[in-house]
Amino acid sequence: MTDLNQTLFDRARLVIPGGVNSPVRAFRAVGGTPRFVKRSHGAYFWDANDKRYIDYINSWGPMILGHGHPAVVEAVQKAYAHCSRVPWLVHLAFCGFPQE
Repeated sequence: MTDLNQTLFDRARLVIPGGVNSPVRAFRAVGGTPRFVKRSHGAYFWDANDKRYIDYINSWGPMILGHGHPAVVEAVQKAYAHCSRVPWLVHLAFCGFPQE
């Protein structure tokens, strides 16, 4: 079975220094292959190989309600609906990953 995390990491290293968007997670110092998150919900996330993990880090605290909590999703959707009035907010909404 092909490890899609490794395939994605190899591709990412061609265009992103270290293959990840943070020097803390460059993995050169710690070894191994980073997980490429395919989806997340509640206390779990699934990698590119559809393996489920418990997210013990949970974004270091800001996501205390977990991934995709309905109240948070609704609040973000309402806020985003107003982004068309402030063009730079549209760009801000798409920077980073949902888990960060």
